[in-house]
Amino acid sequence: MIMEDTEIIFQNSKSCIVIYKAIDNGEDFEIIDLNKAVEKTEQVSRANIIGKRVTEVFPGVEEFGLLDVFRRVLRTGVPEHHPESHYQDHRLSGWRDIYVHRVSGDKIAAIYEDVTERVREREEIQYLNRLLHAIRNVNQTIAIEQDSSVMLQKICEALVETNGYNGCWIKLHEPDRLYTCGFQEEQKIRVFLADNTPKCTAGLKPREIRVCDDPKTCEDCVLYSEHEQAVLVGSISYLDQVFGEMLVTAPLDRVQESEVGLFREVVGDVGFAVHSHRLAEMKAKQDEVVKRYYDGLDKLLGFSNKVSRLYTVEEIADLTLDALRCTLNYSHGGFIAVEGDMFVAEVLRGDVVNEYSQSIHQTSVLKRAFQTKQTQLVPDTRVDPDFILGPAEGIYHPYSELCVPVLRDDDVVALINVEVERLDAFSSYDVKLVETMANILSSQYSTIDYLGRLQESEHKLTMILGEALDGVSVNVDRRLVYVNQALCNMLGYTREELLSMDVIDLHAPEYREGVKEYTSMRQKREAAPGRHVVKLLRKDGAQVDVEYQVSLIDWMGETASLTYVRDVSERKRFEVTLQTLHESALAFNEIDSYEDIIEESLNILEKIVGYRYLTFLRVEEEALVTASTRGAPVLDLVLPLSGPGITVRAVREKKTQQVNDTSIDPDFVKGSTDSLSELAVPVIVEDDVWAVLNVESQERDAFTQEDLILVETLSSHVSSAVSRMMDQENRVKEALMYQRMIEASEKRYRTLVESSPDLIIEHDLEGNIVFYNEAAERFLGFDPDTSIEMNVLDVVPPEYLGELEERSRKRGTWDMGVFSYELKLINASGELVPVLINSTPIQENGTVKSILLMIRNVSEYKRLQNERTEALLDAREAKIRAEEAEKLAQLKTRFMSTATHELRTPLTVIQGYLELLKDTIDANTESANQYLEIVERNTMRLNK
Repeated sequence: MIMEDTEIIFQNSKSCIVIYKAIDNGEDFEIIDLNKAVEKTEQVSRANIIGKRVTEVFPGVEEFGLLDVFRRVLRTGVPEHHPESHYQDHRLSGWRDIYVHRVSGDKIAAIYEDVTERVREREEIQYLNRLLHAIRNVNQTIAIEQDSSVMLQKICEALVETNGYNGCWIKLHEPDRLYTCGFQEEQKIRVFLADNTPKCTAGLKPREIRVCDDPKTCEDCVLYSEHEQAVLVGSISYLDQVFGEMLVTAPLDRVQESEVGLFREVVGDVGFAVHSHRLAEMKAKQDEVVKRYYDGLDKLLGFSNKVSRLYTVEEIADLTLDALRCTLNYSHGGFIAVEGDMFVAEVLRGDVVNEYSQSIHQTSVLKRAFQTKQTQLVPDTRVDPDFILGPAEGIYHPYSELCVPVLRDDDVVALINVEVERLDAFSSYDVKLVETMANILSSQYSTIDYLGRLQESEHKLTMILGEALDGVSVNVDRRLVYVNQALCNMLGYTREELLSMDVIDLHAPEYREGVKEYTSMRQKREAAPGRHVVKLLRKDGAQVDVEYQVSLIDWMGETASLTYVRDVSERKRFEVTLQTLHESALAFNEIDSYEDIIEESLNILEKIVGYRYLTFLRVEEEALVTASTRGAPVLDLVLPLSGPGITVRAVREKKTQQVNDTSIDPDFVKGSTDSLSELAVPVIVEDDVWAVLNVESQERDAFTQEDLILVETLSSHVSSAVSRMMDQENRVKEALMYQRMIEASEKRYRTLVESSPDLIIEHDLEGNIVFYNEAAERFLGFDPDTSIEMNVLDVVPPEYLGELEERSRKRGTWDMGVFSYELKLINASGELVPVLINSTPIQENGTVKSILLMIRNVSEYKRLQNERTEALLDAREAKIRAEEAEKLAQLKTRFMSTATHELRTPLTVIQGYLELLKDTIDANTESANQYLEIVERNTMRLNK
């Protein structure tokens, strides 16, 4: 039993078990037993190998080292472990892990596992670790190395040394550089030869990876090797920009999907690193250019300061050439002045300055810059059709040229020209520096031109300020340095006195602190208000209302305040008068007659404004009529609106008429005074002229713009007052009209109510009667002296009170409109009379205040209705009797028809048998025949 169990375990064990027997004195071993796992692992049949030598079945066992283990275990009896080793013969190849035991005297057992997959997985992991280690080294190199050449060479070495590639090769396009590791020097040189680049690298697209795993296709390649190997090629790129190629060689069995993926990652990192280094190199170059630019700007600041002190073209030319040589480090350049139709140039050649001139019409880069008024940058003079050599031809040849125009008021006044003996020599920053120099010169040219014009205009300005009507002063801080004669006249000082005074002392005390603060702010060029209304002190102590405007100017190199001073005393007085007029016009609000409006208007013009000859004219029908006058005899003038007159013209044109000389005005009509000036202002109400305010003077040009404003302002106040009164009159008229309409309506209402045959009663919400008409008085027998104190329920029979209360309860509220119902009331005779009642609520401001009852006597209606009902009932009974008689006749007819039909049949039979009897009875039997004739006769009668 135990042997059977052991056999089952032996055969089904997952481990391979082989039993050997020593032969040839233990030098060789014969296979005597094996389990199923051995057959499966070694791909053999039990029947084919039992009894065979181990060296016959596994010819590689000696080289594998297992045969020596067998011999030692057989000899010593001590089990041994033959660690993981690779076995290979012509048939088998794989890794085995074997334990050997001596079973009995000459027998041994080998128990082992096929660990080929495990070993391969372990090697794959080790390989991947090497790859990751290589990638880490590559990334560390990328992160640490600042020099791109050193970085790429170290990447090649890291991939060969760490990952075990046979060789690594990196080639960049620009500049043409090669980095390798693991290739012979001869291969490196051959790769550099034209058209000898490995074919597998040709036409690589961004991020593309190629695998060349067939050595036969690479026999003519510069990297060909007799050893079987694969080539991985990748495009060193970033985004869509290709920088070069990367190539590695490795054993064929190494090129798997994971290897290609990791290679792709390395190539991508290298592409990003090359891109980053190029950006860094570009940035470094750019930083150098920018530094040179800002250094140049700093130096040009000194150039600008020097130029600002020059006022001749010769001085500017010399300084410009010096700046080109010493500041911007150009050895060949020129300053070309435009004089008429010639270019006059001072040219720098090293340390030598030459002069020459040429026509502005001659083809050249100078001419193009002059005509276009724009910078001309020539990166290659050999291909520019306008380039010409200067007077130093034969000594040197410039390959780059820069020409920048110097502008003054959009005109080219000079040119700066720079030349360099190399192609594309000028960066954008170089252009900006020379353009900055040109802008500095442009500004100075403008300054020179401005100074010339300024000197020319200073004399004119001094004359203008001296003759100005407004006061003008210039003060530096608080010290007056200039005043004109108008300011001297305004304040009563001489020019010498004012120039020796502090500007603050000229102001009234209440304004001095503010003026000090603003003066200090302006001196510091801080923002300060420019317009001021203040009081200045005259020499005699009187105060003058002034308005002045202050602006900053340069005065002899110092910050100064230019002030224009205007005397506004008259304007102040006018503003006070205008305000007083507005306040006085408030009296119009208390006036309730047109006559008072007219008199108050003349009072204001006379007392407040101070006019002497005044007339107030009203428009009546088609004429102007004098309503009132002041200062002149009253003339009852009536001026037709179709005739002459300045006031008439004001009505027709609906606008103010100001006549400065009446003697030449064709419409002037002489009144009671010898007027030479006249001012007529219409009073317009609702777009129609209602009146005219007329002011006259015995002097020419007597009325100013302020006078016109004052009278027109009063006219607007009069217009408002008249409009107000007209509105009041219209409201009174409308009220009277509405009152008459209401009274007429009430009269019609009372007539209708009193003439109505129906009873009309109004009662409050408690039922108290407040109104009734004559019909109600007659019907209900109301006493006019006491009925108003009655309640509506007094005329309702007691038996109907409950019904009336129930109706009211069901109705709920009085705001439901008309409510109709029938009831019986007690009339004047004490009789109960049926009536139809319509109940309507009367509201005030949305609230029900009383109830209107419309009551109609329906007694006659009820009587007629009863009679009609009785007639209808009689007619209905007669109709029923007629219908019943007709039904009986129909039944009789139907009975007779039925009876006749039922009798005729047997009678016919009887009649037939009578005829037979008559033929058969003896004729001599008289009595029988007689009887038969009687029967026949009656039968025939019934059968009719």
